[in-house]
Amino acid sequence: MLPDNADNWLFGLNPQSFGTVGAMINFAVAYAVSLSTEPPPQRIQDLIEDIRVPIASK
Repeated sequence: MLPDNADNWLFGLNPQSFGTVGAMINFAVAYAVSLSTEPPPQRIQDLIEDIRVPIASK
């Protein structure tokens, strides 16, 4: 295992900061993919909405 110093960090970022960068990249990719694909069919959207509603509230 490599020692935890700046010489061994990826792109000069310490390991704790790299998680933040990874989260931002993940959000950007997810947003780009959502813009470039068509929305799911209405029956799938309805299915998801039904899953999110507790049975007692119907």
